[in-house]
Amino acid sequence: MRKGRIAIVWPANPGNAGPDMPLEEADVEANIRELEKRGAVYWDSFPARNEIDYPINGYIYIAGKGQVEYKCRVEHVINLNRLREMSVEHKFIPKFRDQCLDGKFEDGREHEPSNTWIKISQINRLETPLKLGELRKLNGEQVERVQGGFVYIRDPF
Repeated sequence: MRKGRIAIVWPANPGNAGPDMPLEEADVEANIRELEKRGAVYWDSFPARNEIDYPINGYIYIAGKGQVEYKCRVEHVINLNRLREMSVEHKFIPKFRDQCLDGKFEDGREHEPSNTWIKISQINRLETPLKLGELRKLNGEQVERVQGGFVYIRDPF
């Protein structure tokens, strides 16, 4: 990947997942373990986003620490309907994320499934974490926050 190309950044908040969410969903290390077992892992994002059908870099912002600590290789970003049609890709969805695809909690209650899915084939810890303000959106504006979904950015590397 080349500096300045499109990339994405999304939040993780280890130890503080949302209500009814398994803690592993927001735990980067749990996702790394799943990636190592499966060869890739899907991370979900709720807001609908444009699909990206080619590899890009991705970055994970650790909300509790206020810094970007991980760089990822993102194979693609796809929408819920497309992922549902691609049953061969389901092997990359960790069990703790099944409810995000199905829209049903373990106790049977229904909820809105996640609209956007990020396929990750590599996650590495950055030697020197980045401050969120060091990242720039595609329009050149400084990234001030990342909440809920992900933000398109210019690749800093």
